[in-house]
Amino acid sequence: MNDGIELLDIDLLEEKNILKEIDHWLKVFNWINGWHYDLDIIWIVKQLESNGILPGATILDTGAGYGMTQFILASRGYNVISMDFTKRNLPEKAKGIFDIEIIKNDLGSYTSEYMEYMTYGKSSNGLINTLKSVPKALLHPIKIIKFIKKMEQKISSYFINYTEKKQDHTKFGKIEFIRGTFNDIPLDDGTIDALISISAFEHNIYEDMPSSVNEFNRILKDKGVMFVTTSAAKNKDWYQESSKGWNFTKKTLSDWFNITDKNISFDYDTEHDRIRNSKMLSNRLEDYYKDKSNLTIPNGDLKNIEYIPVGIRKYKYYENDKQ
Repeated sequence: MNDGIELLDIDLLEEKNILKEIDHWLKVFNWINGWHYDLDIIWIVKQLESNGILPGATILDTGAGYGMTQFILASRGYNVISMDFTKRNLPEKAKGIFDIEIIKNDLGSYTSEYMEYMTYGKSSNGLINTLKSVPKALLHPIKIIKFIKKMEQKISSYFINYTEKKQDHTKFGKIEFIRGTFNDIPLDDGTIDALISISAFEHNIYEDMPSSVNEFNRILKDKGVMFVTTSAAKNKDWYQESSKGWNFTKKTLSDWFNITDKNISFDYDTEHDRIRNSKMLSNRLEDYYKDKSNLTIPNGDLKNIEYIPVGIRKYKYYENDKQ
């Protein structure tokens, strides 16, 4: 059992079976993935497998939103406590497939900049927004093609969702929706086998991040483990306005998670170049990114990425077993 920090390697995309899972659930929900989420999700799944976190275990997904990771894990037999600071309803497309219960859905007066930034359940692929685009699409050949593609995706998703609802889901794990923040998780001490977080940690208040790591550790069982993916920076921590998120250096992550250099793999320049030049990642990039210039990848060009994803693995040891 070793703690570790590692930049997410582009070779994770060679895990074709996990990619197939990701694509299936994206189609079931007619959802889009963040530009590096394939890497994040594959890394998380492989970490759970290689660290002995087996189906039936209870996993807390912090900052889960409506992300696909919780559904992939539940479909694999894990019981998922899905936590977010934003109020969520039961996803219509999940009904008849997943056993989801809303346990806690109130945060009182808590607010944050990122909470206002999120628009859960208001996907740009919604039918109303798609239909509204018809008049403009008819005036531009490229927009007509994009409109047709969106309609094809929606129709395909409808049939895939319908087919999935006819399948046997008795071996799926349960999902519980709770509201909470990284610094105030509404769970008792030592109740979770593993904690995961997919590209959410960076949206916390910077000064609160060290105490968030302590809170993650508090709710883990002894020898439980956290797997956190977030955004890596090369020389200094910096805030990206377009994503409302922070980017962290090796030193910052090492200090906050208390992980020594011997367990850190952080060749930023090499991995940055490999991701920028990945044809496979570029081909999987959602049109959502290609249509806009003010997102984390301006105009969908990977050459313009300003950060790369990093994964942190941290065990909770017994007091007499710390390394």
